[in-house]
Amino acid sequence: MEFLSLQVFKKVPVKSTNKHFATYLEHSLSSAFEWETQLNVTFNQEYLSEEKFNKLEDKIKQIQKMISSFKSGLK
Repeated sequence: MEFLSLQVFKKVPVKSTNKHFATYLEHSLSSAFEWETQLNVTFNQEYLSEEKFNKLEDKIKQIQKMISSFKSGLK
């Protein structure tokens, strides 16, 4: 019978964890800006109605603001 070995995790300092989480949030924010760019391209190519575009753009901007605010709160 084979036994799984359990890896023992070292405690990671909170500052290190916050730094990694801030980096994750920065990547998330970058992705949200990329979504916005792709949304604009999609609208300019007339794949979306103006109404749908405006709704999606508002949602993306809300997400960008939430990520930015949350990230600022970590500092």
